Amino acid sequence: MTYQYGDYADRAKKRLDDLFAAYEHQLDTEMQADALLTFELFESISIDDLDPIVLLNTMATGVGKTSMLEVGVVEKWNTPEYRHVGVLICVPLLREIKALVDNMIKLGLPKEQVYVYTADEEANKLSGTDKGNDAFVCITTQQMVDKRLAGIKQFSDLDIYHYQGRIRKLRIWDESLLPWEEILLDVDQIAKLPGFFRNWNNELADALYDIVSEVRKLESGSLYEFPDIADKYRLDYKKLRYSVGKEGIDTRKAVRSLCKISGKPCRIVRDEYKKTIIDWSENLPEDFFPVVVFDASGRVRSVYDHFQKASGVLSSYTTSQKDFSNVTFHHVPIASGRNKWREFGDRLLTATAACINADDRMPLVVGFKPDEESNDKKRIPDIKQTLLGDRYTNKDFSYVSWGNHKQTNEYRDYTKMVLCGMPYLPNSVVELRTRGALGLSAKEELSYDAFRDIEIGELKNDLLQAVGRICVRKIIDGNKCPEADVFIIAGNRSGADIQKLLAETFPGSKYRRFHIDDTTKEKWELVVEYLLERLTETDSEPVGFIDAMDHIGMTNRQNFNKLIRNSEMFQEALKEHGIYETSIKGKWSSHFGRSLMLAEVTE
Repeated sequence: MTYQYGDYADRAKKRLDDLFAAYEHQLDTEMQADALLTFELFESISIDDLDPIVLLNTMATGVGKTSMLEVGVVEKWNTPEYRHVGVLICVPLLREIKALVDNMIKLGLPKEQVYVYTADEEANKLSGTDKGNDAFVCITTQQMVDKRLAGIKQFSDLDIYHYQGRIRKLRIWDESLLPWEEILLDVDQIAKLPGFFRNWNNELADALYDIVSEVRKLESGSLYEFPDIADKYRLDYKKLRYSVGKEGIDTRKAVRSLCKISGKPCRIVRDEYKKTIIDWSENLPEDFFPVVVFDASGRVRSVYDHFQKASGVLSSYTTSQKDFSNVTFHHVPIASGRNKWREFGDRLLTATAACINADDRMPLVVGFKPDEESNDKKRIPDIKQTLLGDRYTNKDFSYVSWGNHKQTNEYRDYTKMVLCGMPYLPNSVVELRTRGALGLSAKEELSYDAFRDIEIGELKNDLLQAVGRICVRKIIDGNKCPEADVFIIAGNRSGADIQKLLAETFPGSKYRRFHIDDTTKEKWELVVEYLLERLTETDSEPVGFIDAMDHIGMTNRQNFNKLIRNSEMFQEALKEHGIYETSIKGKWSSHFGRSLMLAEVTE
């Protein structure tokens, strides 16, 4: 991708280099090239009318993308010919705004050129003016943008985001951007709404019970024409806002989804024990683009790839990668999804404690939130509180739950992490995200391969974000992260071989197996241990294949050949320990022997 530029990009790059040099932060050549390209892109947007596309920056966590953004914006203000081009920065969390404002002011942006527009009065006090039209920079939340765009056909119609009477040309979106709205409504949510609507419209309340009964009878994957209750009962979310505003956030979301999905064809998807109705709609008008998106997970999130192939309106313009060769993953091969925690909580608590107790370092543990209190004994426990105490571990650790594992630097000095649960998304979310990326309506059939690809991509996204909370987010020697150990408890789910998944998500990282007892070991590992016990000397008597099979309770020679002898990891382990296959009689291998000399060379 080629952009026009003057000296703005070079000046911005020089200032970023000076800023990084002040705290000895150095990027490799490829990362520096990506930084310069980002500034060139900022300038090109100021000069030209680019195509309405998503411009994706996938530079790794810890590189300094936020500093890049801050310097780029301030240097635009310092360039008189670009002061008429307003800037809109959309952030995912309120807590990010103060640092963003403080840093840009410190870099030289006048405070009166900053306008903060959110639903939070305290955050809005960070503004240097109460007139957004006069401020060069407007900072808002992504949730506010979504809210204000409801029912709007053009972004330019939202004058609250204007600068000097015009749309802000440079739009920057920090973190994930999915340019469609995902609508999910499960039967339990619908079943709670009749109580809200009963006094307002008794007939509508009864109709909702009928919908719940109807949906529960449908098979997963069914096409369902949702009754047009919005038209029949004059249901308008804008008019309901005051009433629903008094309710909890779950009720507000459910009522909004109900209004959105009314009268439309949708799909039914089964999530664990309940059925969920799904639909999606475009939520960002064409004139919101081009937009620059900073998302480090863009490198691994296949949802972006599928969106690009289907729409052609996304360009990933960065190429640099972080080197994870200093990171070692220790894999405990136990399935650890939400349902596994409900079924085998004690075993998973034991495994988590073993990872915590593996050395004296204080780890960051990432896992699930506890299930709500219920009469059902099979529930996810409060993992943090249950682990505390002598039964499991008496070592200190920090804990964050999935969903709170992003956008925080609090644990950046930790060198150890334990991932004690795999955060697979519900089927409804994966299917909805796949349909949105591919632009598929409810009436169109979904590709299983695309569904699985996006499911794995979203898992990679969560793993990358989580591991990026500890010291791995830092940069040393240009593109490497510091040494760190990550313990991960996970089974090999269909389509998700953990070793392969980690290698793709963290290029160059090391992989080790970590066992809490023999039940977590693969059969080939048990064979290797048996052989090492028997073949202690070079002249030890060879061990027959039949003896090894007996040791692991395997009777079928074909299965032994297929599952044990043909395993790459088994062959690598034999080589590491100087063990080889040999024949006693005839030309076919039938025994294992060992050469300690070979083992010494290998080691």
